[in-house]
Amino acid sequence: MKVFVIASTEYEANCPDMFLMDAEGNYYGVSEHSYAAWNNFPKSIDYWRNAEGSDSGRWFNIDEVELTAEQVKQFDSLTKKYAELTANAPQFSEQYPNSSDYKTKKAYKAAVDGFLARQAAWFKTANVRESINTWRERIRLFCSFSAKVYEAIKDNDPVKYC
Repeated sequence: MKVFVIASTEYEANCPDMFLMDAEGNYYGVSEHSYAAWNNFPKSIDYWRNAEGSDSGRWFNIDEVELTAEQVKQFDSLTKKYAELTANAPQFSEQYPNSSDYKTKKAYKAAVDGFLARQAAWFKTANVRESINTWRERIRLFCSFSAKVYEAIKDNDPVKYC
């Protein structure tokens, strides 16, 4: 099926928005923090060809490619899986200890050690690793769809480190 591979242009430390759109204006792989959602899912690709992203002069990278329905479904499923994982993850709300709150270095070190132990336990119960791995798999899959779009976003840290 013919689809448009679309990625926003962002500062290198930021993750580009990545999504797919078909000729009928159907979207795939859209997260809740996506330009597509924020702009009410425009039906025409011309919208994205003329739209600016987070800053003036930051355009969208677009390539029309042929993908299988399975590839599109897999990308959409990974996006939904990540959203579900993060929505259902318990939150770690503790703040890192502030050294000025402790009278001795020993007491501060004990507080830091306790904090790190609780954070490590939370990391396991919150299934953070699965969320990270799902997000990385999503990025790698997206990057395989278009050499042209990949070339435009490959220097963004979240893409580069996948």
